[in-house]
Amino acid sequence: MNNTLKKFISDEFNHFKSDLLNNWGISEKTISPIDHKLKHIYRNYLSLACASTVIGKNTRAKEYLTAIIESNYIVQVLALKNISNPVFSMLRQSIELTLKYIYLNSHPIEYHWTKSRNGYRELNFQLLLEFISRTDEHKDLSV
Repeated sequence: MNNTLKKFISDEFNHFKSDLLNNWGISEKTISPIDHKLKHIYRNYLSLACASTVIGKNTRAKEYLTAIIESNYIVQVLALKNISNPVFSMLRQSIELTLKYIYLNSHPIEYHWTKSRNGYRELNFQLLLEFISRTDEHKDLSV
């Protein structure tokens, strides 16, 4: 890893840590014993956030990728606060948002309808799973 990337990761982690201490009420005592593990988790989150930003830059439904990034940031905070039920709910939400992004990115008309028609049906989890199970990629992974 080059020095510029190391500095970026370090600066972002310090910003995250500062946010935890100053805005979320998480004490230094909570962070210090797990600092090394937290850095690793945050680096993975940062990789996901950067990849999602690049992937979604010029695609439709990019707001779903943005919501995934935001959701995963909150998951880290809530996990540090030992609040597990919302963490699991938000992780499931991240899976649903990912599936919606994949679905709506390949269905431009339905994406337009979600934006323009009040009361257009919500894409439920089961519909999204059925769509994914019919894709070539899923079939390749299933062998």
